[in-house]
Amino acid sequence: MKIIQVLDYYNSGNAVANIALNFYKFTKRLNVQSNIVARLIDKKDEYIEPLDILRNLSDEDVIMYHLCIGTPLNNEVCLYKGIKVLVYHNITPPDLLVDFDEPIAEACNDGLLELKDNLSFFDYSICDSEFNKSDLVNLGFDESKIFVIPPLISSSDFKKEPSSHILKKYNDGKTNFLFVGRLSPHKKQDDLIKFFSYYKKKFNQNSRLILAGNGSQKYIDYLENLISELSVDDVVLTRQIPFADLLAYYKTADFFVCMSEHEGYGMPLIEAMHFNIPVIAYNSSAISDTLRGGGVLLNSKEPEFVSKVIENLRTDSVFKAKVLEKQAQVLSELTEEKIFARFSKVIDLLKKNIQFSKQRNVYDVVIAIKAADWDILKVNLTFIKRNLKPKRIIVVSQKGLKEKVHHFQDISFIDEDSLFPELNFAHIKELLFKNGVDEKLAGWYLQQFLKLSYSFVCKDEYYLTWDADSIPLNEINMVDEKTGKPFFDMKPEFVEPYFSTIRNLFSLEKKEPESFIAEHMLFKTSIVQEMLNSIKTNEKSFFEVIIEKTDFSKIDHSFSEFETYGTYCDYNYPKLYTKRHLRTFRAGKMFLGATPSYSTLTWVSKCIDIVSFEFPQQVNIIAEELSKNINFRNDYCFTDFVKNIVFFDNILDNGIFNSEDAAVKMDYPFSKNARYIKETPTLRLNLIAGFVKASNEQSVKTEPAEPCNFKTRIKQSLFFKCLQAITPSFIRKFTKRVYRAIKR
Repeated sequence: MKIIQVLDYYNSGNAVANIALNFYKFTKRLNVQSNIVARLIDKKDEYIEPLDILRNLSDEDVIMYHLCIGTPLNNEVCLYKGIKVLVYHNITPPDLLVDFDEPIAEACNDGLLELKDNLSFFDYSICDSEFNKSDLVNLGFDESKIFVIPPLISSSDFKKEPSSHILKKYNDGKTNFLFVGRLSPHKKQDDLIKFFSYYKKKFNQNSRLILAGNGSQKYIDYLENLISELSVDDVVLTRQIPFADLLAYYKTADFFVCMSEHEGYGMPLIEAMHFNIPVIAYNSSAISDTLRGGGVLLNSKEPEFVSKVIENLRTDSVFKAKVLEKQAQVLSELTEEKIFARFSKVIDLLKKNIQFSKQRNVYDVVIAIKAADWDILKVNLTFIKRNLKPKRIIVVSQKGLKEKVHHFQDISFIDEDSLFPELNFAHIKELLFKNGVDEKLAGWYLQQFLKLSYSFVCKDEYYLTWDADSIPLNEINMVDEKTGKPFFDMKPEFVEPYFSTIRNLFSLEKKEPESFIAEHMLFKTSIVQEMLNSIKTNEKSFFEVIIEKTDFSKIDHSFSEFETYGTYCDYNYPKLYTKRHLRTFRAGKMFLGATPSYSTLTWVSKCIDIVSFEFPQQVNIIAEELSKNINFRNDYCFTDFVKNIVFFDNILDNGIFNSEDAAVKMDYPFSKNARYIKETPTLRLNLIAGFVKASNEQSVKTEPAEPCNFKTRIKQSLFFKCLQAITPSFIRKFTKRVYRAIKR
C-alpha cells in the first residue's frame, strides 16, 4: 500500500499544504510509501509530484484527496484506482463572498455541488473539525467512516526570528488587536473595524487594530472606505507579508480578535494561543471546535458588548490569567504525538483494504471519439461514471489517444483500427470518395460503424454507446426497473434520407412517429450482430454495403446507426424495448459556452437530464454571460432562460439562431411534437420553442438571416441585459449604491 495525497494547488505555507506536509511526515514515521501530488505546484520538493503518478495506482493504494474549493480535479480524482479518502477542509458558503468576489463565490458553489455529487466515490473521510464532520453527515456520508484529526501547528517555524523592524514599530505601548487571515467578506474584517472604531472612541484611544493578510481588491477597497467613513485611525492592513513579519505581529499582539462567519478550522486561533495571546472570537462555524473551551467565545458582535468584554479582559488580570491557563490546556491536547496517534489509527484501518461495494450496471459504456473530443470527454467521464454507473467505460479512438485514456486506469482503450477488419479512417474516406461524398465526413461515418462493430467483441447482453460531448446531468438507468425492459429514448425528429438508406438496406419504412436518434443507444449485442450479418455479403463487409446503399442524393449525412437499429428492432423485436422521453438539450454550447462551470451544469440539471456541447455551434455571448451569473440563476430556471433568449433574439432577428436552430429541434421540453424534415430547410427556433404554432406535417422554409453587424450585436446585448437585469437582487444592489452616493 502507498498513500498519495492529492491537492489541486500546492501553495507552500498555506493551511492545506501544511496539513498535507504533516500527513506526509506521519506516513514516513509509519514506514508507508507516500507522495504528495498536485495539479499546480508553486515549489518543487522531492515529495511533491505532478498528477501523472496517479496513473500507476492499484486497487490497494490510497488516494487522500484534499478538498476545499471547486475545481475540475474534484471530479477527475474519482476516476483513478485505489481506496479514496476525502480530506475535507470545508468550503466557504458562496453567499458570503458573491458581493465582493464572484469568481471565488462561483468556485465555492462548484465545490459544494461537486462534494455532494462525488461523495459516494469516497470510502472514508478525514475532517479538521467536528463542524466539518457534521457537513458530511448531513450529506449522507457514513459517520463511522469519518475521522476528525485537527491540524498540527508548525512549532519549529514559530521559533524562527521575527522581523526586527516590525517589533520596533509596534512595541510602542499601544494595545494591539490582531487578526490573521485572508481579507475576505466571510472573515468579516469589516465587523472588526466597526468594533474597533467603537472601542477606540469609548474605551481606549491608545489602541491599534492590525489585520494581517491579503485578499480581493474589491473587499480591500470596501474596508478602506469603511475606515474612512468611521473616521477611525490606527487600522493597519498589512497586505501580503513575509513570514518573519507575521511572527513579529504575533509577538506584538495583546489580543487576538476574530469575527469570522465561517471557518472550517481556525488555525490562526491556535497560533495565537501558541504565542500566549488571549483569544476573543465570535461563535460561528468551527470556532468553538477550534477553541475547545479556550479563549473567550462571543455570541454577539454588537460593538458595545464586544468592547466591554475585551476591556474587562484587559483590566482584570485574574480573568486574563484564567483564559490563558485554559488556552494552555487546549494546546496540550494538540501535540504532535496525540495528532499522530489519531492519524495512525486511520492508516491501520486503511491497511485492511476495506472498500465500499459500489452499485454498477451490467453493461459497458462505449464512447467512440476523435482525438479532438478528448477535452470534453475528460470533463464528462465523472458524470458518466456517477450517473450511468457502467460496468466499464471503454474509449474507442485513434492510437495517439491511448496514453491520455490510460492516465485513468478505470477507463479502457481500444484502438479504432483494431476493432473490426479493414474498418479504419482511410478506408472509409476512400469509400466516400468513390461515392462522390465529402471526405471530411469519414470520421462521422467511422464513429457510427465503430459503435456497431463493438457488438462483435462485447461479452455482455447489452452495451451502451454514449456521445462524448453529451453530459448526463442526472442519474439515468437504461433499463426499466419495473419491467426489466431496456429503454429507447425517443426524439421529435424525422430526417427522410435516413429512411431512404434503411429502405435500401432492409426494405423497411418508417414505423415510429418519432426518432430513435438520441445522444446514446443501449444496443442488444445479439441483435446488432444479427442486423450487421444480414447486411454483409460474401464479398463486402457490413460498412461497405451500408455506404454502397446509402442515399446520398439529398444530403451527405444520410445514415444513422441509431435510426437504423431502432427501426430494425421496431419491426423484428417490437416488444423488447420500452419507449420514453428524457429531458435533453443539444444546444449547450450555444447557450452556456464551451466550458460551463459545475454550478451552471447543476442549475441546468434541475430542468434537463442530458446537455450536449456539439463542436460546430456558435456561442451566444449574451446567453453565456447570463448563465454564469449566480444571482441570475437564482431568479430563473434554465428552460425559462432558453425560451427568453430565443424569444428576444427572434424579435431582434439574431443571426445565430436563424442559422443554428437545428441544434434544438430534437429536444424536450422545447419540442412537444415531432418536426418532420423532408428536405433540408432550416426551422425557425421560435416555431420549435412553441412561440408559433404549426402542424406536424408542415415543412417550414425560411432563409437564414444574415449575421448581425457589430453595432447591432451591441444593441441587442445591451437591450437584453437591461431587460433581464431588473431582478429583485438588482434593485437591492442599485438602491444600496444610490444610498451610498447620497450619503457621501
